[in-house]
Amino acid sequence: MSLLTPDRILVLGVSGSGKSTATRQLATAISAEPFDFDDHVLWAAASEAAWTHRNPSEQRRRTESIVSHRRWVMAGVGNECKEIVLSRTDLIVYLAYSHRVTLSRLLSRSLRRVLLREQACNGNRESWRQLFSRDSIIWWWWQSRNRPRTEIPRLEADPASPDMIVLRRPQDLLRWVAILAEASAK
Repeated sequence: MSLLTPDRILVLGVSGSGKSTATRQLATAISAEPFDFDDHVLWAAASEAAWTHRNPSEQRRRTESIVSHRRWVMAGVGNECKEIVLSRTDLIVYLAYSHRVTLSRLLSRSLRRVLLREQACNGNRESWRQLFSRDSIIWWWWQSRNRPRTEIPRLEADPASPDMIVLRRPQDLLRWVAILAEASAK
C-alpha cells in the first residue's frame, strides 16, 4: 500500500476538526464507503435512548462489520474499538488543526444545531442546557483539545501503527483529497 492508494482510512482529530466532512471527501476521492464512528457505532438511536452509548459488545460487533468492507473511510474511533480499526487501517489522516479553528467550528456547529433544532448523532439533538453542562461537546473539546500533542507522537513511534499523514490546516486537507482523487483515477 502506498500513501496514495489506501483502501482503508481512519480520520482522527479533536471535536470540531471536521472528521465527518473529511471522511465524506476522502471516501469520494478513493471511491470508498464513509462511516462515522459516532453515528454507526457509538451512539444509540435517539428513539431508543437519547444520548446513550451502545454497549461495548455491540460497538465491537458494529466495528467488525464496518472494517470487513474492502474499502472504507472512518471518522474517529473510540477506545473500545481502537485496536480493531487500527489493525485494518492502511492510512491515518490526522486533522491537527489549531484550537482557534476547531473551537470556532465547534461553536458554530453547536449553536446552529441548537437554534435550528438540527439532528446530531443518530437523531439526538443538542440543547441549550446540554451546551452549558458537563455533558457539553464544548466541555469535551476543552478536555481533549491537546490530545494531538501526545497522540500523534505516540502513533508515529509505534511500529505497528498504520502510516499517517498529519494535516495542520483545512487547506492541507483539500490538497490531500485532490491528490488522492487524482491517484485513484489512474
